[in-house]
Amino acid sequence: MAKNIESYVKSIESLIRAKYFQGDVTGIIIGTTGDRPFSNYDIDELIGELGGIVTNSIPPEDQKYIVIGRECYSEVFLTMAVECNEDVIFLSQERFINYILFGAIIDNQCDEEEITNHAGLSYVRDIGGFSEDINDLFSKYAVETPSGPSTWKDKSFLRDEYGYHTGMLPSERKEHLTRAVHNEGLSPVVKHISWLITLNMGNKRIKDAVNSWIKDLDWLKHTYHGREGNDFIWPEY
Repeated sequence: MAKNIESYVKSIESLIRAKYFQGDVTGIIIGTTGDRPFSNYDIDELIGELGGIVTNSIPPEDQKYIVIGRECYSEVFLTMAVECNEDVIFLSQERFINYILFGAIIDNQCDEEEITNHAGLSYVRDIGGFSEDINDLFSKYAVETPSGPSTWKDKSFLRDEYGYHTGMLPSERKEHLTRAVHNEGLSPVVKHISWLITLNMGNKRIKDAVNSWIKDLDWLKHTYHGREGNDFIWPEY
């Protein structure tokens, strides 16, 4: 009888998690450090309740994510994480909760404003813990000309002019892309995203960002391609 009740309770827990939590951390090793806006203890408890594995072992070689609070974070732990684990992804408590509740993309690209306003993330940036922001690092995009693809523009218009980046929810990214297509046309938007995918397909540190670009490109194709004269050859990557 006890086993039946325990099994029933576990099935209810699974249903609740599936209904109310969009992000899955089951079996994922996660490091945590610092407090605010939530206590480090509460974040640890949440990860454990959702099936994740909390460990702040030193050196921190096995963590997939490290969740950082705004205060009282360990600089020693973060420094060792940067030095020992090139694949770890650093994120704020707020972004982690956004992932758990709404399934927001987690990658190692953070907005400049998000980093600047977060002491822990700023520390990680200063010691080289973030991959360079691809939309800023490669701040040009190719467009077709009569002589072939090699005309370059000076900035990433998707990010700088329309605020598009992979840290957004899918619905938010679609809103920004819709405005970009409306104002700029489909072709330059598609070619820029396709170029980012091709350039970074083998970069493990931003594989979540690459997956987001692929999904967005697929959405653009099904939504706009072949309509209203947008019948150009779709790029491959």
